[in-house]
Amino acid sequence: AWPRTPSGASQPAPHVWMSTTCSFASAVCRWVVVFPIAAKNYLRGDAGDARELDGLLSAGEIDELFAAPNQCLYALDTMRCLVNAWAARAAKSAPPELVAQSFAALARQLDALTGTFGGMERINNTPLPFVYVSHLRTSLLVYLTVVPFIFGEAWGWFTPILALVVAWALLGIEAAAVECERPVRGCANHMPLEAFCAVVADNVRQTLQHSAGMGVKLRRRIWDAPPTPVRRVRLGTSVPPPTPPRTPGR
Repeated sequence: AWPRTPSGASQPAPHVWMSTTCSFASAVCRWVVVFPIAAKNYLRGDAGDARELDGLLSAGEIDELFAAPNQCLYALDTMRCLVNAWAARAAKSAPPELVAQSFAALARQLDALTGTFGGMERINNTPLPFVYVSHLRTSLLVYLTVVPFIFGEAWGWFTPILALVVAWALLGIEAAAVECERPVRGCANHMPLEAFCAVVADNVRQTLQHSAGMGVKLRRRIWDAPPTPVRRVRLGTSVPPPTPPRTPGR
């Protein structure tokens, strides 16, 4: 679920920026960047570092986020409230059909983020069954205990060394399974959640910059485009093909 978070968390940004006013767009986009940070704090069981949220939230918003039992759900609920407030205000002045389509698109993106968080939570909170772990470790203990006695005659003086090699291989596999049981902790073998958060922030920043630049270009194209001539045709007559431009020299 986490590998989908950078792309999934970045998807609401273009819809928000193209569908809302600057105040609502900036607020929702800030919380889009906060979402993976809140997910990281919740999955790791950390209260969070306020320095990661500098420039994104105010001091009061940071305190409210850290005080929430589930920071990720708090970020999602905040984005939903912002989108609902925008839709209620925009419905008074904008065409209802356009507001409904934009609201539905934003709601789908937020639902996708909620599903992504649910998948991460299930992975993090679903340990290996106790009966499987106990049976596996009991079998390893019994096997490694009887290995020297079974192969001692064949291995001779190399029995201690070879028994250690076998124990290292089997216990290493068991330790790797324990490491993969919760892949979101801050160890070297776990997923780099900090890098994912940075990717989401960079993607949102790039999307906002590109959207702002494209808005200026589109307005220039509309303003600078020559007017299209209107050709009147009577009903029941065929439209003649346009005359190709004459090439100089012919």
